[in-house]
Amino acid sequence: MPGTPQQNGVVERRNRTLMDMVRCMMTHSTLPDFLWGEALKTAAYILNQVPSKSVSKTPYELMTGKRPSLKHFHVWGCKAEVKHFNPQQKKLDMKTISGFFISYSVGSRGCRFYCPSHSTRVIESDRAIFFEDDLEIGVPTSRPVTLKEDRTFLPVPFVTLPTDIVIPVVQNNIPNVQEYDDIAAPLVIEQEPEHIQDQNVDQDDVAEVFPLRRSQRARKSTISNDFLVYLQEHEFDLHDNDPITFNEAVSCPYAPDWINAMHDELTSISDNEVWDLMELPVGCKPVGCKWVFKTKCDPSGKIERYKARLVAKGYSQRYPSC
Repeated sequence: MPGTPQQNGVVERRNRTLMDMVRCMMTHSTLPDFLWGEALKTAAYILNQVPSKSVSKTPYELMTGKRPSLKHFHVWGCKAEVKHFNPQQKKLDMKTISGFFISYSVGSRGCRFYCPSHSTRVIESDRAIFFEDDLEIGVPTSRPVTLKEDRTFLPVPFVTLPTDIVIPVVQNNIPNVQEYDDIAAPLVIEQEPEHIQDQNVDQDDVAEVFPLRRSQRARKSTISNDFLVYLQEHEFDLHDNDPITFNEAVSCPYAPDWINAMHDELTSISDNEVWDLMELPVGCKPVGCKWVFKTKCDPSGKIERYKARLVAKGYSQRYPSC
């Protein structure tokens, strides 16, 4: 019935709990009052993630069957640096926007932020840095607090001192004025003639005694003499007869070199743990692999090494059908 909140005591009690939380959050954060709705949603979200006295499990766990995680909780109203998605952002534009955390997004893993300096006051993002230990930095305006102070002036008694008090005077030995002049005089250090002579030493003599340190590395020109390095690879490739298949590599005259190159490739794959050996799932076909052989030469045409790489046939992949 209207005017009888006692008939719906559970809901009224929950409303009071929510409003108490909202009031504390608003007072502690000093954000504008029109954000009370965001604070209310955050309070309800928190209550759904924590257990209550009547039920041992949380409402979130009763509804979804999963235990909630509290790692993504943040202090309401704390300052944050938000990275907002902007397709038209230029290279010299600011990467982040200063804002305040106000609530959690509905239907996504991001958060909602209040950014007073941005054209869109409330934005959603999942990339932000929170400053929860410093809530007072960046607060737009503080809430005025009126303090009522009652001042009571008590009469101060007038105390009269006796006139027969004798204060002893101690006469110290005051130094002469000449002693003070000696102390205040600037400190002058006489330089020895040897140091003065050292200052007049020629810089060339110093360079002969202490030679400059120079790099002992052999310097190479950045531009090659034959200019072959600026051509395309196929234009100066002197080994067009590189093997294409494994059988050609092991049957050609340079088979020992290609076998050593393949052993080096397999050793590198094993050391770097490129893949994990697993059983093939039912109904799936493996993606094949092949060897790629290449003879590497220097600009003068001499063979530097034989290179072999084991690559997967990525073109044979097929997207799984639903």
